[in-house]
Amino acid sequence: MDQLRPFAPTPAAAAFQIFCDLDFKADALELRYRIQGPVDELMLPMTVSNPHFRDELWTTTCLEIFLQESGQSAYEEWNFSPSGNWAYYHFESYRQLSGGALRLQPLEPLNWIKNDHQLLLQVKIPLYQSFTRERPLLRYGVTAVVHLKSGEKQYWAMEHAGEKPDFHVAGSFKGEGRPG
Repeated sequence: MDQLRPFAPTPAAAAFQIFCDLDFKADALELRYRIQGPVDELMLPMTVSNPHFRDELWTTTCLEIFLQESGQSAYEEWNFSPSGNWAYYHFESYRQLSGGALRLQPLEPLNWIKNDHQLLLQVKIPLYQSFTRERPLLRYGVTAVVHLKSGEKQYWAMEHAGEKPDFHVAGSFKGEGRPG
């Protein structure tokens, strides 16, 4: 299980802990995120009845993962909103979007569970042909944007490799796993 840490520890951030457990399958990646703490203080978008691709989910609370085949500059970004919406992007290199690479087909529904002290997400994402080898070693970075009702926005990651919060920095992709 990977534990995330805030870019800039604040008193509000100290009240939370964020974890993610990953299970690599042959053609999919199963993720289980857990935000522990005073979840009633989180700014959560309204749940939608028909979840779909939506851009700019990172502007409020969302959970994310970045995947990169070891030895390659291309990488994928997935965003998951408590609204049920999601986003996928494919980048050729640092912040350079691939032409037409948005994956717009629907995901299986996101499974969000909220109680007094935690927010849980279970999601299964497909591992498509964007990787060059069969069963490649994948580097990953699990991240979260935590938007509080107070207006404070926190940026959490397994590793913060830059001088400012930037989840796209490949040096932040510290986890490793292999499909199958």
